[in-house]
Amino acid sequence: AIAPTVQTAGARDWRSNILVIADAIGQPEAGEQLVAEVEGKIEAVAEQAEELGATGNTFAVVSFQPDQVFVCTDQEYGPTDLMLTLGLEMTPEIAELGPNVCTPLSLETVDLLNDTDYLLIFQFGGLTVEEAREQAVVNAIPALQKGRFDFIEDSALGIAFDDINPLSIDLLLPTLESAVEKAAQAG
Repeated sequence: AIAPTVQTAGARDWRSNILVIADAIGQPEAGEQLVAEVEGKIEAVAEQAEELGATGNTFAVVSFQPDQVFVCTDQEYGPTDLMLTLGLEMTPEIAELGPNVCTPLSLETVDLLNDTDYLLIFQFGGLTVEEAREQAVVNAIPALQKGRFDFIEDSALGIAFDDINPLSIDLLLPTLESAVEKAAQAG
């Protein structure tokens, strides 16, 4: 009685969500415009990636827990999808693990990240980068040791990666720009 009720597709399909909501409030053109604005901002960073030579360089989305690294292998997951949209490629050895959201890597398997040019790291288990670096499993990751990473410890920024929308994209842009700059350093 108060307003239209809609069911959204979930955070992974942000474009459809915007369009469904805009249509429900009688503003379909505004929804299309918002989608175009967000895509335009992402495309601008993708163009920057190409100019810097980051396109085609590899990435992995990871998080740390004591004595373990978790790697995201789901290509539709918000952060992974964004990196792919920018023209970066998931490290092939990581992509081959299958479409799980988080796959644990141990000291024996962390070498799957050896050819990774850039890491997008989400806080996990309460570890800071400094605390994580004290662990052997983390010290074995070349991209981390070379400084080619961004560490997302701010929960608001983490949520913005998980739920891309017109309000969150401006929060993400500095990290996306950093990602392509750091990935380009590997080339």
